[in-house]
Amino acid sequence: MSDEKGGNEAVRGGGGCGCFGICVLVFLAILVLVPEPPDTRIRPTTRVLEERTPTSPCLEAFADAASVSVYADTHEDLFPAYSACQSIDEWTRAYSAYPAAIDGGYPVEYAMRVCSGNQAVLGDTPICKAVNAPPDETSSLQASERTGPLGVPLPEGATLIRRTSGNPAEYVDPTATYSIEASNADIDLFFKHEMVRVGWFIAASGGGLDIIEFEKGDLMMHVYTSDSRFTLAWGSW
Repeated sequence: MSDEKGGNEAVRGGGGCGCFGICVLVFLAILVLVPEPPDTRIRPTTRVLEERTPTSPCLEAFADAASVSVYADTHEDLFPAYSACQSIDEWTRAYSAYPAAIDGGYPVEYAMRVCSGNQAVLGDTPICKAVNAPPDETSSLQASERTGPLGVPLPEGATLIRRTSGNPAEYVDPTATYSIEASNADIDLFFKHEMVRVGWFIAASGGGLDIIEFEKGDLMMHVYTSDSRFTLAWGSW
């Protein structure tokens, strides 16, 4: 009787071990077959920043100016760039990388305007010298010994045909119109060379109109050119 009981216990014990082994195999199969749920935890990542990194003093100056809030920026923020940039080409490339430094407009015309209005501070910088340089091409006209209003050089053969006094109260500048046997291009080149020679800055030129604007300190001189004549209009800030 005891042997039979012992046998039954052995059978039950062996059956329990087999069942346990089957459970382990099923559990392992579940681990293999059931995919691990995605890890939704936020992990720090390393990203490559797409922002431009200044690689030259010129770019750095533009980047610094562009970083100033639009509510606080002034044209003086870009003053370091006039010394840092060594050519008009470098200036325009820096503007392309950081256009916010100028807030719209054309970079060369902007430089001309700022240079002409800040000659004492920026006049000897590479950019101001470059924008104020006369064209390589020269005029066939020669400077005479006579000068016009505010000491403006006059070309040989220029004859005064009309003069107006202007009206400061109505913001109308005085003018002097001259006739001359010369093309518009020759007249344009003459003044760009001669005005720079006597210390004027080219503040603006072209823009679809035959007008050149010069500045010297607080003085302004507009030259309106056309074939066979030119008009000088002047004033002060």
